[in-house]
Amino acid sequence: MDESVMAVSDPAASLTRDVELLMFAPPSDPATYGDALTPHQASEILGVERSEVAGPWRALTSKYAQYADSAGWPVRLQAALDALEGLATLRELAASTADPEQAGRVASPYALTRATLESNLHADVVWRRSGATVLVSSRGGTRSGSVDLQELMGHASELRHVVSGLVASGEVVSVGRLEQAVAISPELRALEVLSGSRLSELAAAQVPHVLSNRRGELYLADLKPAPALAAVAESLPPRDVTVEELQRRVRGRFPGALPLPDREGLDDAVLAATGRAWGTYGYRLPQ
Repeated sequence: MDESVMAVSDPAASLTRDVELLMFAPPSDPATYGDALTPHQASEILGVERSEVAGPWRALTSKYAQYADSAGWPVRLQAALDALEGLATLRELAASTADPEQAGRVASPYALTRATLESNLHADVVWRRSGATVLVSSRGGTRSGSVDLQELMGHASELRHVVSGLVASGEVVSVGRLEQAVAISPELRALEVLSGSRLSELAAAQVPHVLSNRRGELYLADLKPAPALAAVAESLPPRDVTVEELQRRVRGRFPGALPLPDREGLDDAVLAATGRAWGTYGYRLPQ
């Protein structure tokens, strides 16, 4: 190929490849970029004008929409949304459509999911940004009592604000407290049809470093010993409890949190959270 032709074509091809990598892979820094990069964010990362990204973005959307249509992805997304009670984040939806037997497909589940949304392949599936996430829901499906999309999607970011307020103190937030906060928010009443566990999973996805456990509780990834110990205090046996048992119980309840310190850094927190003081063999209840 003539070098002058390469000099003209290579920059455009290179830009398209770069846009493709940014558009069809989940951002490596979800705390900053959430579930999916926007054209504006892609242009900032690549150091080019947004208008330069627009052309490749449209072309790639069309290209991947054909892949998604051929793979029957709109139907798969609808089934996945039904299993997730009709409302999910983009990352959740992509993960739930993954099939190990189709690992060699032309595009990843994330790419096919995003292409379906970007190109509006499924007219009844709608999506909207909510803080760090992209919320996806459906007007159709097999579920009854589904989320009122018009009401919810008009106030999608409100869930992030509610979650941020609940976890601001660093305490563990019970699923009941989360449900109460949603119930009293006029913008979020559409979510009352969701189960507590599903609501908790969605809530945790709204704010970086917020996690949910099997009980539906919300907690910070850097959860301090005192609130963690207070949460497990009622389940402790009346006998003396060792440091190892406390560490095991907290780790089991809050698997994503920082581990409890050794005994030297634990005594004050155990006393404040549970009323127990160190005895001969462990932390004992006051006499």
